[in-house]
Amino acid sequence: MCYAFTQKVEAATLMREILSGDRKVVNRIDDKNQKKEKVSPTNFILTVQKQQEKYLIDSTYWGIKFSDKSPLIANTRVETIKEKLYWRGLFDKSRYLISMTGFYEWKKEGNKKVRYKIFLPQEDLFFAAALETIDKDKKESVSIITTTPNKFMKSIHNRIPVLLRMQEGIDYLTDSIEINLKRCKPLEDDIKMEMIPDDKRIKDI
Repeated sequence: MCYAFTQKVEAATLMREILSGDRKVVNRIDDKNQKKEKVSPTNFILTVQKQQEKYLIDSTYWGIKFSDKSPLIANTRVETIKEKLYWRGLFDKSRYLISMTGFYEWKKEGNKKVRYKIFLPQEDLFFAAALETIDKDKKESVSIITTTPNKFMKSIHNRIPVLLRMQEGIDYLTDSIEINLKRCKPLEDDIKMEMIPDDKRIKDI
């Protein structure tokens, strides 16, 4: 969790959203080549970071891998960030936003698992909080931060991405580590969430 999500938004659209606050934005994305549906770990995904006074929209590799033999870290638990100095340092200095229009999760139903798309019906676009590493070859990689589930997600999975709406996301890129650690909590239960089955993705348990 989370191992697939949708990015049905062009960089130009995202740029207009961010520019609504008169912010300086640099767009490095070619919209024609940007994958938009069901992105998975090892894909390049649409991200936003803050560099000095500018917001950089770019395409970044999803999944941190420290060596050829190490596992791919697509998700990082917020508990790990709180407990381990290395991850806390990344969270302090290398925060990213990942734009989403929905994410996928498997739900047990009888003797099968059905994959559902989960989304916020009142939000055309939202963000997942993330952090970044840069390896010895200067390759940038990001990992999505997860936390405990809210009421909606408890019957589906025991984790949820840290989801942020537009202004929360902008604040996440600039606020202190103490404020952001408090921000990494389950989505509030009064924010409406919905899910629809991905009928082609059903498997036996």
